[in-house]
Amino acid sequence: MNRASRLVLVIPVYNFAHGIAATLVRLQRWAQGQAAQGIMLQLLLVDDGSTDATAARIEDFIATHPGPWRLLRVGSNRGKGYAVRAGVAAAWEFQPDAIVFTDCDLYYGLDIIAARMLPLLEQADIVIVDRSLTRRDRAVPLRRRLASAIFNRLVAMLTGIHYRDTQAGLKGFRATPCRALFDVLTLDRFAFDVELLSVALHHQFRIEQVPVDDGQSGSSQTSSVAMLSASLQMLGDLLRINRNWKHGRYESQALRSRVADKVYAITDAEARP
Repeated sequence: MNRASRLVLVIPVYNFAHGIAATLVRLQRWAQGQAAQGIMLQLLLVDDGSTDATAARIEDFIATHPGPWRLLRVGSNRGKGYAVRAGVAAAWEFQPDAIVFTDCDLYYGLDIIAARMLPLLEQADIVIVDRSLTRRDRAVPLRRRLASAIFNRLVAMLTGIHYRDTQAGLKGFRATPCRALFDVLTLDRFAFDVELLSVALHHQFRIEQVPVDDGQSGSSQTSSVAMLSASLQMLGDLLRINRNWKHGRYESQALRSRVADKVYAITDAEARP
């Protein structure tokens, strides 16, 4: 993306009152740096029906810290997928060149967006981070490895995705080609990422992977995603994706029209010469 890029950063939040102040301070500092680089930025926080003080603390911060902020409240808790889709739907108002969504604890840091993701989005349709590309030689608990292996096998069987890190919470999109993609997505919770990638691959969106190390994330907080506790929900969602494909739910004229001249590709951005 060039220096005049319009970027919308979508951040779904839910019951994060204990950590939202630190997130907002980091976002403010980063936004000031992006403005100095000529990037026109909109920060879109989507409160997914928090029952604590999360939304109130965001409103208080916005009131006393002028900037490119917007808080969107979606009512009752629906899940990450619903919050991201609501944020992306609201993002079109700002006529963005690129849309990125990330977890509210900023687990992967912010500098990676302008330094590594936006340049790739000049050519790619979607850029995703992949923790597995740097995790191979690190000690990972056996239970976590088994859960990940089982989940990835189910994803491959039910959706056709042979991809190791569908759940990483930082993904970026070139806005124009991806609008039709978000229009057909249906899932509200964590398997939303799998659904997104499944539809994108089928319709030949070009996807770039950026390896990211958990230890380079810029945040000491642990991930809020507990795969084991959500396993039944995830399995149900994978079956729903499979059923949606059989019923033609992920087809649209806008998506079909882009397939003829496109070549599906997933490449490891860091492996390029």
